[in-house]
Amino acid sequence: MNFIKKLLVRLSTIAILFLTINSVLQSQNSSKPLSFFQPFIGTWEGHYQNSSGDEHIVHKISWKFKLDSNAVVQQKEVKELNFIMETTHYWDIETQQ
Repeated sequence: MNFIKKLLVRLSTIAILFLTINSVLQSQNSSKPLSFFQPFIGTWEGHYQNSSGDEHIVHKISWKFKLDSNAVVQQKEVKELNFIMETTHYWDIETQQ
């Protein structure tokens, strides 16, 4: 199970890094600052198996726009581990970040 937790952290880190780079490149002149999340909207599913092949784990991530596209909610779920985590990314109008 420790392997799965490390894998989830690594996948999240890669996603955040990609989104940060993408935001700098695409959303600076956008009327909707979080529009760079558009390619991620929907549900994504990953399948993982441990090295011995006896354990199969499904990892789902869903992305949704909220608050007139001023926020994006990301929900991660691994049913086999009874794990659900929700992250909200939002645009602060006052600070423009």
